[in-house]
Amino acid sequence: MTIRKNSVRKELVSFFKDRDCFILIRPVDDEKKLQNMALVKDNELRPKFIELIQQLRGKVLNNIKKKMFKGKACSPAMFV
Repeated sequence: MTIRKNSVRKELVSFFKDRDCFILIRPVDDEKKLQNMALVKDNELRPKFIELIQQLRGKVLNNIKKKMFKGKACSPAMFV
């Protein structure tokens, strides 16, 4: 079992070379809503959670490596 876990860990580390941590708070305070997040409307989410999600999204989008083709960055149209 330990060998399998280590193997999975090794594969994840090799696949995700650039890693980082980002702490999020609970999206809602109500435990029942937390158990059924698919039913929670955006306006019911904690404002701080929304702010943190926007920061995380920005961080991810700013660190995405551009797709390259023949040494040139691909636009979405070129990629398609």
